[in-house]
Amino acid sequence: SDWLYQLTSLPPMVSQFEKRNYCAVGLALLVAGLTIGASIVNWYSQSDVLHRSTISSSQFSTNQPTSVTSTVELNYTKVFYDLAGYTIESKLSTGVIDTVFTEYTSRSGDGVKNVFETARAFVIISLVLAFVAAIILSIFFFDSIRNKVIFTFGMGITRIFLLAVPLILVLALAVGFLVFLGLPGAFEDDLGTCVEGPCRTFTDTIKTEGLEDTVDSTTYSLIRTQSWGPDAGWYLVLASIPSALVLLIVVVINNLPLPIDSEASSGEAL
Repeated sequence: SDWLYQLTSLPPMVSQFEKRNYCAVGLALLVAGLTIGASIVNWYSQSDVLHRSTISSSQFSTNQPTSVTSTVELNYTKVFYDLAGYTIESKLSTGVIDTVFTEYTSRSGDGVKNVFETARAFVIISLVLAFVAAIILSIFFFDSIRNKVIFTFGMGITRIFLLAVPLILVLALAVGFLVFLGLPGAFEDDLGTCVEGPCRTFTDTIKTEGLEDTVDSTTYSLIRTQSWGPDAGWYLVLASIPSALVLLIVVVINNLPLPIDSEASSGEAL
């Protein structure tokens, strides 16, 4: 009957393999997007900001003589590190902001340069592997291509290759993330003598009060705030690691369908 013909002629439902493969491709593209972002944004930053009270020290409350209730930014020096170099942004008391970019090859000492170059290398490797995984998994949606690969190399070799790509991806991301934790030691090696700052701890903030500034015989209180720590790029790599792990798990549990030789099934010789 007509209804039976229409029912049997409906397109086949998406198989379990295809569902998981869609998920794997999406995860691979997600990791690729995160690593692209990590390669272009800042990985580390440090700042030294000086604030001055808006009223003179003599006008502070007698109940809280050391309390600075209102301040204005006087000047600052900020350094932003990305994978290609670092940018020093300085604001003078006059309000003029000066920005200078320097490559790591021009920096004295090799410690910081080596850390960033290593991180960049593994980010690039991760980016390439993520795209390779997405392309290969996308190609495997086509039965004819997937079957030819399996017949040519065997099911075992094909599975090993599919598992190796996300596994190496996870390892590359982990190395790129962990190597950056050695940045304090790199700063200390480059500086030689170090008392405080990123050469001592990976991230921290130091606030110094009790400083003074005299303008036209009027004394104002100063607050110096020094801070340093990882920036967006490092966190993007951190976010990509669990995504790559899930990708690896999906590839592990997503068994390839058994290949069917179309020529053999049609009665022709292989």
